[in-house]
Amino acid sequence: MLRKKLDYFVEDICKYNNFTQDKTEEIQYVMRVMMYEIVKIITIIIVFSMLGYFKEVVLIIFTMSRVKTFTGGHETSQKRCLAYIIKYL
Repeated sequence: MLRKKLDYFVEDICKYNNFTQDKTEEIQYVMRVMMYEIVKIITIIIVFSMLGYFKEVVLIIFTMSRVKTFTGGHETSQKRCLAYIIKYL
């Protein structure tokens, strides 16, 4: 549902600006990845906030996003980093 609405939104903007189909697909992909990453970060913050680790998780996510991005295959190393930091809090 979110993907369809996002794709429709991007297609509408691309039609208005006369972008090619290839460019529209690239923009759709980028918007999809950004939206999923934002949802993932918000979910992580909410879960750890309920456990009482709001300040810690915000600091950890900020640090991990500065060191390596969430996308690009580094998720396993970030999970280990997150688990290691929380273990020693």
